[in-house]
Amino acid sequence: MAFGIAAERLPRERKTPDFILVSCFVLLLGLGLSMLFSASYYRADFLFNNPFYFIKSQLLYAGVGLAAALCAAFVTMALVRSLIPILMIFSIILMLLTFIPGIGVEYLGARRWIQLAGYTLQPAELVRWFPHPAPDPQSRGGFFDGLDSHCVD
Repeated sequence: MAFGIAAERLPRERKTPDFILVSCFVLLLGLGLSMLFSASYYRADFLFNNPFYFIKSQLLYAGVGLAAALCAAFVTMALVRSLIPILMIFSIILMLLTFIPGIGVEYLGARRWIQLAGYTLQPAELVRWFPHPAPDPQSRGGFFDGLDSHCVD
């Protein structure tokens, strides 16, 4: 090991969910929904004649997030590594779309937004979630090799 803390490769013996993590997720979701309900009950009833309006939409988003988390749980690192070039090209295309008139929208003097089908999207927020290639510190040559020549004593 060149530096830092590295986890040893452990054999994958079981594929059971982490019950503490799932319990925290359920607890936080329930707490958030109860706080949302207590804060928005009267407003939703006044505006939409439905006191559960905001709770329903939040449950929909929580379901989408849960489905995405379940899908992400079964993605292997080999698949992620194989998708890095495609995701990098996709992120560059998204960033360049902001400069195309009709697609890129200017807000407060900045062209950082894309508008598609009535929705606005800031590509930089998506790009930061994509995996980006980085040098492997365990590889030949090392991540910090040659750094000493750039440091001042």
